[in-house]
Amino acid sequence: MRRDGRLEVVHVHGSSVSAPQRDAVLEGLDVLAARMPDLEAWPDLPLAIHWILDDTQWEGHDPAVDVGYLLRDEREATCIRALVARLRALRMEHGVATESAYYTDPGWPLIRALAHDCRTVLLTPSDLDAAVLWILGQSAEEPVRVDLVGTREAWVNDFTYSYDAGTAAARITTYPDPATRHPSQRFWTHEVRRIRNAETGLTLLERPGADASDGMDR
Repeated sequence: MRRDGRLEVVHVHGSSVSAPQRDAVLEGLDVLAARMPDLEAWPDLPLAIHWILDDTQWEGHDPAVDVGYLLRDEREATCIRALVARLRALRMEHGVATESAYYTDPGWPLIRALAHDCRTVLLTPSDLDAAVLWILGQSAEEPVRVDLVGTREAWVNDFTYSYDAGTAAARITTYPDPATRHPSQRFWTHEVRRIRNAETGLTLLERPGADASDGMDR
């Protein structure tokens, strides 16, 4: 909220896109990101990889080419690029193999984590408040690093949030030990500068002008 009392919506993604392949990409990411692969399900893994690598032509060109058409911005392109590189290497090594060969590959856990992050980013709402809550809610498997205004940071896994009357931002309370439910840190969504996943190395959210956000009016 700005000092004049009016609400300020900060957008963290570009304009919406409507390419028909986007739904197939998201469905393929669902398959890759599944914690418990279902070998009897449809779509199967080879089809999911085909949708992501071949139907989009990302096998042969940089996903950034599709920003504004299939992807909203460079954040989405960066995440997809990291996943595509791993998928290409896996397919080159195994070729047209059984699904079990892919799922038992030592590199599969990272591919699954990258697919999860890609899906999270592609489905992230555009406004900052909703985006922060969505990403933290999707990142329950591993703590994510949240860089806050100034030099503060938080590692978030389990959390709750609430709104105060008349505020545009949510107040987040983190719990490092779900068993005791003792709160660790509290911060507002409008204080978030970026969110990163240490496991994949991907930045899931970065507020526009994040490095200069310390002096923002609210």
